[in-house]
Amino acid sequence: MKPTRLILLILFPLIAELLVSCCDCPEATTEFYSNRYLEIDHLDNSGSAAIVTSGPSVPKEAYGIELRLGLEKVACNQPMKTHFISTSYAFSCDCPPPELIPRDSVANIEVFTTNDFDEFHLANSDVSEYFKIFTGSNYVTIQDILPNLSRIYYYDYESITTTELLLMTTPALNETHSFKLVMTLSDGRIFEASTSPIILN
Repeated sequence: MKPTRLILLILFPLIAELLVSCCDCPEATTEFYSNRYLEIDHLDNSGSAAIVTSGPSVPKEAYGIELRLGLEKVACNQPMKTHFISTSYAFSCDCPPPELIPRDSVANIEVFTTNDFDEFHLANSDVSEYFKIFTGSNYVTIQDILPNLSRIYYYDYESITTTELLLMTTPALNETHSFKLVMTLSDGRIFEASTSPIILN
């Protein structure tokens, strides 16, 4: 390899850094957010889209639970320090965005019935397997969506994330039902929320 070409290869990262610095980009930072609270409501999925309802009843084939997870930014901003800037920015003035990453993540979500649901799931039984989330193309389990509840944000972030848990198996016992959600976080905290009683007919 010619000496000139070797020198260019060595200097390329520094040249890229210089080109980006000419864009006057602010120093990118890494910020953190934490999960702060859990709220839930009944859903009625009998129409074209699921809606929150406080009515006395919902068709049992169309019942769901809306899960709302509140997020909040926390302290400890850190500069994103690197020796060399990524080559993806080498020939443009696109500044790297700040990252907002989770300080704690959702480790598990469980749904419990407070009434006898069927002969295999009596009061206080775990019925998480009966709920699914529609992604737009298919239905997935609660465990499948856990990574989405702890994702990295760029630029803006959602202060509340909403997830719709749809009941895929109708109750065989009783008409009046209520459910308790238990969310376990990676730092050991546990959020609990319960629905009001509702008639599934």
